[in-house]
Amino acid sequence: GDLFQRFVLSLSYFQMNGTNWDLNNLWLSDDSECIWLGLQCNSRFQVNSFAVDTNNVKGSFPTEMVRLNGLNTLSITRNHMTGTIPPELFSIRNLENLFLYANQMRGSIPSEVANAKKLKILSAGNNLFAGTLVSEIGQVSTLEQLDIGFNEFWLRLPTEMGQLTNMKYLVIEDNRFSGPMPSEFGRMSNLETFLLSQNLMKGPLPIDLTNLSNLHEWRFAHTGLGGDFPTEFGQAMTNLHRLEMGGNNFRGTIMTEFGYMTQLSWLALNGNDLTGTIPTEIGHLVNMTRLSLQDTLIEGTIPSEIGLMTKLENLNIDKNNLTGRAPEEICALRALELNLFVTDCEARGSVGIVCPIPDCCTFCRRGESSNSSP
Repeated sequence: GDLFQRFVLSLSYFQMNGTNWDLNNLWLSDDSECIWLGLQCNSRFQVNSFAVDTNNVKGSFPTEMVRLNGLNTLSITRNHMTGTIPPELFSIRNLENLFLYANQMRGSIPSEVANAKKLKILSAGNNLFAGTLVSEIGQVSTLEQLDIGFNEFWLRLPTEMGQLTNMKYLVIEDNRFSGPMPSEFGRMSNLETFLLSQNLMKGPLPIDLTNLSNLHEWRFAHTGLGGDFPTEFGQAMTNLHRLEMGGNNFRGTIMTEFGYMTQLSWLALNGNDLTGTIPTEIGHLVNMTRLSLQDTLIEGTIPSEIGLMTKLENLNIDKNNLTGRAPEEICALRALELNLFVTDCEARGSVGIVCPIPDCCTFCRRGESSNSSP
């Protein structure tokens, strides 16, 4: 093997508590470093993959790793790494995949991330990172996947992120981002998964986001976003399979344009100030498995067209102002896949649904809607 490469790997091994790893087969042995546990080499015998996931790895990040010029993939996930990300790490010219998910690392992403000219995946979720997200992240034009979820990043999302037009998978959920949703995010036209639930944002959804027509999964529950939900999203996002927007500040009626999103299998509108009735067009969503409409201000009756959702498993429409009887068409779904159907119980002179238990509803909630009209 290469003596300098073995030296760098040995330093890294000791700094990351290698003697106490769960598995450290062949490390520091006379065998080629290319067959040490977790390492792979290219045709020039340069280490191009360093992967020691779930292996009781501890300590701070060894800066010596920047000397591994052939490194393409670095993966140290589900371990006990501490300290910060060395800025020098992003000077590794061939680095494409960096996985640091589920550790105890701190600090933020250094501005030197802009030096990573080939980086495609940066996975740093489930750590203790905090502070602002550097605007230089927008210069990593090769990025396809970015996961910084479940950290403590705060303040506004950099508008420069809109430059990441190759992005397909973006996870920024469970942080403390605030301010409005940048309209520049609408430039990420290749985005397929966008998770930003559990943040501290405000304001409406920019109409520019209708450009994200390739989205399959979009979760922005409990973000603080609100206002009228733009009806243009209905015809623009027909590839959506999962849409979660519960626990926000959206108002107005449930748009009939949801009927265009026929690929939807999961729709959560719960916990918003939605009014009016449930549109019959919702019956067009024949791939639906989970539909959550609870804890809103909707009224009227339950449309029988929901009975067209033959794949439906969960239907939650309690804590509303609905009245009448559960349609026979929905009750018939209990013989198919529907195993959870929750409404408000019928109450004399008040709101509620007549729904036999357990033949139709699985149970009903008693008492007035928690979000009842004045």
